[in-house]
Amino acid sequence: MENLKKRPSISLLLKNGQARISPMGFFPSATFDKYLASFSKFSSTFEKKEKAHYIPLVEAKAYLELIRSEGFLPNVSPQLTKEIHTLGVEDSREDNQHYQWIIDDLASRELAPRPLQKEAVRIMSKRRSFLLLDEMGVGKTIEALCSIPKEAPVLCVVPAIVKINWKEECEKWRPDLSPVQLKGRNSFRWPRPREMVITNYEILPRAVRRGPLGYCIPEEFGSPEKGTVLIMDEVHKAKSTSAQRTRSLKGIKNHVKRTSGKVFGLTGTPLINHPAELWNVAQVCDVAEEAFGTWENYVRIMRGSRQGYGNSYIWQTPPMDEAITSLQRVSLRRTLEMAAPEMPPITHETVTISIDKQTKEACDKAMEALNAIGISLEDAMDDAMFTKDQDLAWKEISRARKQLSLAKMPTVMKYVDEYKEAEEPLIVMSAMRGPAEAVSKRDKWGAIMGGVSHKQRDTYVKAFQNGDLEGLGITMSAGGVGITLTRGSHILAVDSSWTPADNQQAIARIRRIGQTRPQTVVWIVADHELDRKVHHKVMLKLNFIETSVEATTSEIWKGEESSLGTNIQIKDHKEPNNRTFQQPRRGPFGETEEWAAEAIAKLAKDDEDYALINNNLGFSRVDSPVGHSLVRRLDVGLTESEWSRCVAMAKRYPAQVGEPPAE
Repeated sequence: MENLKKRPSISLLLKNGQARISPMGFFPSATFDKYLASFSKFSSTFEKKEKAHYIPLVEAKAYLELIRSEGFLPNVSPQLTKEIHTLGVEDSREDNQHYQWIIDDLASRELAPRPLQKEAVRIMSKRRSFLLLDEMGVGKTIEALCSIPKEAPVLCVVPAIVKINWKEECEKWRPDLSPVQLKGRNSFRWPRPREMVITNYEILPRAVRRGPLGYCIPEEFGSPEKGTVLIMDEVHKAKSTSAQRTRSLKGIKNHVKRTSGKVFGLTGTPLINHPAELWNVAQVCDVAEEAFGTWENYVRIMRGSRQGYGNSYIWQTPPMDEAITSLQRVSLRRTLEMAAPEMPPITHETVTISIDKQTKEACDKAMEALNAIGISLEDAMDDAMFTKDQDLAWKEISRARKQLSLAKMPTVMKYVDEYKEAEEPLIVMSAMRGPAEAVSKRDKWGAIMGGVSHKQRDTYVKAFQNGDLEGLGITMSAGGVGITLTRGSHILAVDSSWTPADNQQAIARIRRIGQTRPQTVVWIVADHELDRKVHHKVMLKLNFIETSVEATTSEIWKGEESSLGTNIQIKDHKEPNNRTFQQPRRGPFGETEEWAAEAIAKLAKDDEDYALINNNLGFSRVDSPVGHSLVRRLDVGLTESEWSRCVAMAKRYPAQVGEPPAE
């Protein structure tokens, strides 16, 4: 974590309807001069007896931004934070003018964002720093582009693979801006007014640390224009404080803030593995202190505890309610179902298969290598740094995983044939290159993986969407962002990435606005401890992310469902036989299902607050999203798996709904 204790601290309190400001502790002469100079741009008064300055509340937010950019650490009272937040969300004349201008401009060109996207634009137009956490497929790119002030200079930092996407979207949604793509190292430059410079993380200039100013971009690049807007797409790539890209983004952000600019961070997966990463992302987006105050407070409300003497923490789930409300102050999180209520559900299935003797021996060898050094597979998946012995074990695991992916190919090809016979397009997804290469050799198949040019990638996507290809093989790293594959509604997952966000992003290729059919993801898991544990660990991480991040869904849309909790069904199978691509819906059959339907309807009626208050009425917080979703579907009927879930859920609340009828 960035060491905050070394930064000079300033106290900010709410007193007599103004912000009271004073230094905390002794300041060296140069630091104190800088502190006094900070008031020169504000309507401040000095109270000699209190040795404190006062500024109007309307100027408090701007003052906070200034002192942060100057390297000070503000210590803001909760009362003042609340007042600043209240003022910050009030409509200003300038904000209203921009919002109305962009909506009218889009309408004149027959472009109409969805209501939920308009709401994001309205909120972001009023913010200087913001974290847009909308789920993949909601339309974060559109929302960010439409929030840019008219004629502003814009710097977009995005993954290299989607630079062309941002250029095309800019030309469509903001023709008043001129998009320019940067290529190659040392190509960085600041944008000019009415220009959007698009660069990627890998070619950002290296930042240097300059005392209390924090990270800075080398002087040779100059300074940004006043009012520059910084947009960071997939900002979760800055999750590590030690990564050069994180330092570069902090340097760029600091320059932008010093010139009264705006900072927007975009990601659908802000929490990749554990809550520390969300803090790092919030710092890069300049919202960490506004939302959470200090790192110590963040650890407390995210229910973390230090493990040992280093920077290792154990995190419990779910986080405290305070964490949710704190993040909501500076972010917006809406699910795809909120943006498109008509979105059909998604089903996850696990198919367990047997493996050959050679592959089993490779898996055994990998597990033995871990056991020899006394580390579990689960711990190995969490570690980012390895000793020499651990690195050797890691190589054995990588070899086994690669061999596992090849051993699964007969099952994969069986599925491919079945989908071909059913005339159903299929996407084969893997963390490895081998499966994508193998299926791409079939007639009317393509592959999106490392080494495939953007032009060829675009050709494959268009061919798939137009129906010219029967299927696509994709690796999660190359095919997980920047493409839409909504013609397909079925994914065959040969294996999983150890980073849950990679799996989510790859699956989101079929789960986007425009999808009209229920989706199915089939996970192929080998009947061996290694593969079972990897799959189980990944699912646990996904669940942790959902309970920690999905709970932050904006209160504006409170009561709607979150992504994994509401309309994802889980099934387990053995080897595949005949497949049914859509499950029929029906009403209750028998006394037990009739009882369960009445039971969950009663629980939903009693759960008016969606389990926000612990009052022992209605559903629990875990069951609430799923339960309400099931109740809404009772009128059209439930599938077999949904009826099973309905009965199981009702049985968990005997005190409220009684016992089920005797079977």
